[in-house]
Amino acid sequence: MRTKTHDTSGYGVAYLRGLLRLQESRTYTAISREQMLPMQNMQQFMSDSPWAGANLIEQVQTEVRSHPACQAAVLVLDESADEKGGQTSAGAKRQYNGRLGKVDLCQVGVFAALVTPQAWLWVDGELYLPADWFEPDQAALRHKGGLPAGQQFQTKPQLAWQLVQRLRQRGLPFTAVAMDDLYGRNIELCQQLDEAGIEYYGDVPANTIVYLDCPQLESRLTKRGKVAKRKRIVAQHRYQLPELVHQPDIEWLTLTLRPTARGQLTDRWGRCRVWLVDGERRYQRWLLIPDTGKQLTFSLSNAPVTTNLETMAWRKAHRVFIECSNQNSKSDFGWDELQAVKYRA
Repeated sequence: MRTKTHDTSGYGVAYLRGLLRLQESRTYTAISREQMLPMQNMQQFMSDSPWAGANLIEQVQTEVRSHPACQAAVLVLDESADEKGGQTSAGAKRQYNGRLGKVDLCQVGVFAALVTPQAWLWVDGELYLPADWFEPDQAALRHKGGLPAGQQFQTKPQLAWQLVQRLRQRGLPFTAVAMDDLYGRNIELCQQLDEAGIEYYGDVPANTIVYLDCPQLESRLTKRGKVAKRKRIVAQHRYQLPELVHQPDIEWLTLTLRPTARGQLTDRWGRCRVWLVDGERRYQRWLLIPDTGKQLTFSLSNAPVTTNLETMAWRKAHRVFIECSNQNSKSDFGWDELQAVKYRA
């Protein structure tokens, strides 16, 4: 931000001050007024500034990597949406907005937060671009918005795997990955984590089919007498997840895991080993069942067989803190209030 004749870094400091001091409407106009600077100057600074968000994120990761409070953390994956008034912002489209609980015009990002008993914070993220944005008639808008020419469509689980790989390569100290059912039910993502030796806890829908004994796969004939491409699954104990709750195979413990705004989080936790089938692949996982007394949720984990239930429950119970990271970033820094588009000429 400094040249031989100009130093514009003061505008960067003023911009950050405005983000922190204003409680709402963190627009360039409002920030300029609060900082008593000409709005046109602030707008030009932000448009022409050479700073790169990726460099700042990497600097945060470097500091987190060496911080003693962030050792043995859980990495939590989730998406977050921001409402948009127009479709020219990169990735803006009518899509599901989890904050509103409905389909609306918004941008969606996939984020990773590092969670420990002492702290939690965003450590990386990627903008989700819907498939429509890669249609030929959107080429001009992609160029104008500064999107890389060779960028291709990626699903949210694919973006999540990209984040995990990048953070692991940069040495962030996480012992497990936790994720909701959008990612937990994605077989490809879970297999990638497993093959990379990364312990994961992924929520899954209640209608997921599991087996208590190793299922057998038998060839079957079609009505025309030909061998079917898919084999028949034969297993004595086949269940949808809610049917398992009262089975004697479930190990139950009542655990107090962390403080909350209303006291200590104390719930009943259950687990058992289950089998799953993906095509002709059969594999075993832990089924983890948090029971709050009002709601049952289900998670699958590849944690080692020797892992105790309290450790598994702790790692799963801290997934909620990515919601805190989302809320802090938006309420404290106005992440969801940016109303500017930096177009490429």
